[in-house]
Amino acid sequence: MKTLRGLLGIDTQREQYAYADDAHAGYVSVQRLADRWVKTTCGYCSVGCGMSLGIRGDKAVAARGNPDHPVNSGKLCPKGLAEHHAISAPGRATHPMLRRNGHSSRVSWETAIETMMAEFRRIQERYGKDAIGVIGTGQLVTEEFYTLGKLVQLGFRSRAQYPPLGETWAGALRITTSTVQNAGSAFHAPARLR
Repeated sequence: MKTLRGLLGIDTQREQYAYADDAHAGYVSVQRLADRWVKTTCGYCSVGCGMSLGIRGDKAVAARGNPDHPVNSGKLCPKGLAEHHAISAPGRATHPMLRRNGHSSRVSWETAIETMMAEFRRIQERYGKDAIGVIGTGQLVTEEFYTLGKLVQLGFRSRAQYPPLGETWAGALRITTSTVQNAGSAFHAPARLR
């Protein structure tokens, strides 16, 4: 219900846009006022910037660079500064979901992993080992990229990892592409496999 101020067009919504003093961060929006700050590492890329997440109740409400961290000396890029939004973004999966007959429902981790493994096996039996591929990212650190490569090679017994180890996406995309039919949907992948 609109207030009289709202009906008159002079409502500034001051409760929503109020400011307060935070002992750690200084003068901030009340919406970003934290009860406590937790030191952590930003998860957006492989740089590993140190940050502090402001927590109110059980929700992250703010992010700040950690001035004592040797990687970033307290500075964060726009993605790092907005990390608290990603943690509780609407629609973010917080537990395993399985789609059956066009409807998604919550399942246990055990059911989710067993279903995924059964589907991977079914696809590989029908289309071959390289029908399962993994797409990497520059956001992985070297150790994560190595582990992902071992999962692809030894776990899936596949050669389909993109970009291949030692290549950039620009190099991988210059490779001639082919279409692999995979469970009724097309997956475009470089034709050359390692």
